[in-house]
Amino acid sequence: LEPDQIVQADVFLLTPDEPQLLAGESGLTLQRSAAASDLLLSDLRSDKGMEWVPSELWLSYLTVDSPAGALDFDLAISTHDGEEPSELAAGIDDAALLGSVAVVGGDDGADWPVAVGIVAVVAGLVVFSMTGRRSRPRGTAESA
Repeated sequence: LEPDQIVQADVFLLTPDEPQLLAGESGLTLQRSAAASDLLLSDLRSDKGMEWVPSELWLSYLTVDSPAGALDFDLAISTHDGEEPSELAAGIDDAALLGSVAVVGGDDGADWPVAVGIVAVVAGLVVFSMTGRRSRPRGTAESA
């Protein structure tokens, strides 16, 4: 995207426990952080190939609303007790930026590989849905 184009996206993150999140200051907002509902988890498990979804997960819902040029960071996550998310993983290697990051949430220990896998699946779905939207010009109806 061009640096001045606005990025608006929803990010849904499912982890075994409440995560600590670290990201640059601009454009990323934590909207909800709570145990995922039984209805949501049941719905996810009902999809083909998703029987592996556990009966308990933590849902973090974030929104992105920022010019593309300001999004020069990633979202770093930690679900390990006493271990904060990595600035390096968030792409924050400039000491001047360290004062403008947000650490949100807590944790009580978890299995991080599951969290990383879920993040990868969710990120793939977000990219897939955004790609599908770009292929259809706005204001035109789909033909049957």
